[in-house]
Amino acid sequence: MTLDDIYKTKETVWLFETFHEHYKNMKAKNVWESDNYSSEEKYIEACFHQQTNILEVCAQLEKITVYLRRFDKNYFTKNQISQSDFIQYHLEVYTNKIFTLFELILAFINTVYELDLKPRQCNLKNIKKKLNEQNIINLLISLSDNLNSWRDIRNKTVHHNKFTKDNEFHRLSMEESYWIHCEKLGIEPKVDLKFTMPKHFVDWALREERREKIKFIKQNNLGLNSYIHVLNTRVMKQIKRKMAMPNKSKHHTAQ
Repeated sequence: MTLDDIYKTKETVWLFETFHEHYKNMKAKNVWESDNYSSEEKYIEACFHQQTNILEVCAQLEKITVYLRRFDKNYFTKNQISQSDFIQYHLEVYTNKIFTLFELILAFINTVYELDLKPRQCNLKNIKKKLNEQNIINLLISLSDNLNSWRDIRNKTVHHNKFTKDNEFHRLSMEESYWIHCEKLGIEPKVDLKFTMPKHFVDWALREERREKIKFIKQNNLGLNSYIHVLNTRVMKQIKRKMAMPNKSKHHTAQ
């Protein structure tokens, strides 16, 4: 499922239309301070903004492939940015954004089900303790488990400045660095290296590496979008129940 598909689902459209009605009421009354909102208005506004944040991060994840597609060699070389630097930078951003997305999903669940978890407490462990919706918990666990491989990459990047266990990319990065330093220092490369790893071949291999990373990210994004769609479908039922309840302060906590 694409991000455009998610925007067009009846769940996303319903939440937008519900918030839009709230917005029109605020505009008509010229009331913009949340202290003047009803509990229902505060609830729907919080849900809408948090869902919007989730979809915005999904859009940012998709844009990574656009950035990776074009490497302006002359411009980046002039600014001392190699092709491997370029790839690594965007994949590190992508990795961190994935976990931003997961944190936003947890915050969304916290708001929708009124779990009253403070930001520092809003993690999967605490949500599992308080939420009495096993299908949502199962979905969060599944998503968290699928992020384990990315978690390993992120930890290596943050704590050890190691980007990936991808040995091929690491080798190409080292070879590119060798040629860059030879040119910068005016050193003539060894004759055998001109045959075993010629500069034009390293450049070509890194272009292919970018193409492979783009394919991988696109596939991963489709999987993330599917999670978001299922989450929206299940969570929106709770929002609709909440909006229909006479007692707007009822919490859904574990028994």
